Amino acid sequence: MSTQSYRDQVTRLVTELAGLETKLAKAREEAARERSAAGRAINSISRSTSASTVQSRLREAERHEARAVTQDKETARIAGLVASKLKGRSDAERRLADAEAADRKKVALDADRRRRDDLRHVGNLERARRATQFDASPWLFANVGAQVATINQVAVGTPSRRAARRKRGRPPWTADLFWTRYREAVARVKRPHTYDAVAPHFERRDGTLGTTPDYLRKLVGRFGLPADTIAE
Repeated sequence: MSTQSYRDQVTRLVTELAGLETKLAKAREEAARERSAAGRAINSISRSTSASTVQSRLREAERHEARAVTQDKETARIAGLVASKLKGRSDAERRLADAEAADRKKVALDADRRRRDDLRHVGNLERARRATQFDASPWLFANVGAQVATINQVAVGTPSRRAARRKRGRPPWTADLFWTRYREAVARVKRPHTYDAVAPHFERRDGTLGTTPDYLRKLVGRFGLPADTIAE
């Protein structure tokens, strides 16, 4: 049965119990009234001097007592129905409570499933956005890297001046050199290829192995990433 069916059953039993309790009270009241009338008839015998009057009062008392007994039986019958309905209502309320608890659990599970679905959907959208962000042709990355290198040369100075200030034996960073060493570092580590994971395996200009994630980010911001590599 559904939760609403149990709820309707409880409501019906409550209504039936209210009607039975009203009938029970009325039956008890009728029994008490008949016994009171029988008592008055018996009491009036002591004031009667006629034998016929005495017999009449006795018969009247008997009739009232018989009616009182009938009402006692009706009271007992209704009391039995009330006890049965009370048990039925208790069972129905227990089943209703169990059904409502099951409904609340189902609602919580549905909400949790929807939350996980939403998170999974957001994750898929984010992965799709990243794939779209880095899904550019090699020609585009090469041109962007060349433009960034040109801008850096203009901002810092001419290549001859930069070479004069640079220590001997250190080749300058170029997009091609950075991309080559970045690919080599990525090949040395397992996924995810985060800056923290790639930096210890990145070969610097002087040939030493390992750098800081911040320095690696700085180079990525300067030259961009190889077309076939995605930061994670």
